[in-house]
Amino acid sequence: AISPRGFRFESFRSVWGILQSATLGLLLLVHALMLSAAMGKTVDVPRGVEAGVGLLIAVLGNFLGKVSRNFFVGIRTPWTLASEEVWLKTHRLGGKLFVLAGLAMFVLALAGAGPIAATVPLFAAALASVAASYFIYRRVEGFKEGISEDHSAR
Repeated sequence: AISPRGFRFESFRSVWGILQSATLGLLLLVHALMLSAAMGKTVDVPRGVEAGVGLLIAVLGNFLGKVSRNFFVGIRTPWTLASEEVWLKTHRLGGKLFVLAGLAMFVLALAGAGPIAATVPLFAAALASVAASYFIYRRVEGFKEGISEDHSAR
């Protein structure tokens, strides 16, 4: 209801439901781990949460390419919001990167690499996605050496 015109959820409502369900699944996992630990069972809560977050990131990445341009979900940089084509290309690439990062996070968490090592792939995917959105924008919009074609005649 508060989203500007042209940036509505209707075009990806089914994906939105999947993203909500995946997030609730992670919260259910965290709750189950905490209850198990509270009942005296030997549970490695941090490792379980890291693995769960990795799976959530992989699921989010899998559906990232199906999210249309909006102000709430996705890789929202000035460049992706400015162009539908940049949004699509960035999210297709970012989706693949986040699936790989999520799976790497999951494996690293299960291997006991620790929270810092497990989050490195996530930060790498996020940084690469933001950088890619800039370079895709420059290529799509025809920028050359910091000057757009519109201003080159001046």
